[in-house]
Amino acid sequence: MFIAYFLLSGWSSEGEFKQKRQAKEELLAKQAPAPAGGAAAVGAHKEGKKEDYLALGKKEYAARCASCHGPDGKGYRPRPDP
Repeated sequence: MFIAYFLLSGWSSEGEFKQKRQAKEELLAKQAPAPAGGAAAVGAHKEGKKEDYLALGKKEYAARCASCHGPDGKGYRPRPDP
């Protein structure tokens, strides 16, 4: 199911993602030039920090994935009670 999600959701490589993001930023820059003084436009989206996204991913993994895949992602199979 996990692989199907990425194959069918339009997932692409990091390089392709960066190209699309750059093209989108260029298009937005042409449509709405930055105001004088170098301030960001109202409603402009500021990209988050990598560390913040990693922390969110770890929290989500712990909540949804670790019970089956284990805390290190190598798999987990609970032992039956004796």
